[in-house]
Amino acid sequence: MRANYKLTQGEVVKAMQLNSQFSKTILVIFVAVALALLFLEWTIGFAGLIYYVLGGAIIGACTVLYLMVPWSAKKQYLNDPYYAHEISLNLSESGLELKSHDWEAPLKWSDLQQWKHGKGMYLLYIDSNVFYMVPERALPDSELFAAQITTHLGPKFA
Repeated sequence: MRANYKLTQGEVVKAMQLNSQFSKTILVIFVAVALALLFLEWTIGFAGLIYYVLGGAIIGACTVLYLMVPWSAKKQYLNDPYYAHEISLNLSESGLELKSHDWEAPLKWSDLQQWKHGKGMYLLYIDSNVFYMVPERALPDSELFAAQITTHLGPKFA
């Protein structure tokens, strides 16, 4: 499968937000702590402290995900020459190859650790926080792409 694309500023923002989403483990921990605080308030009466703690945590998380991440992504898009040129993708049984005018990334399946999909973007991770972005709109067959990366990398992680 071959595809050519140029990332837009909106796609970079979506990819960075997808990368920054909280994992299910963190959400479970957050809910467990919230329930523990509610239980403490109910049993020994923390007199409203819980509402300040939970409110601050929720406001802080939303501020990061919906204000700071998009601002940082837009700044990165405008300042990084990586986004200025078209990218070519070639997917094969041995891996995938990404090329642009001044760089090339031939990746074997073993080079990729995990992947995410959402918001119209695929993120292909080569490290815990280093990834390549592939917009779904650029793929001739998104379902085939997802099937191939699932076959080689396993299910997407949340």
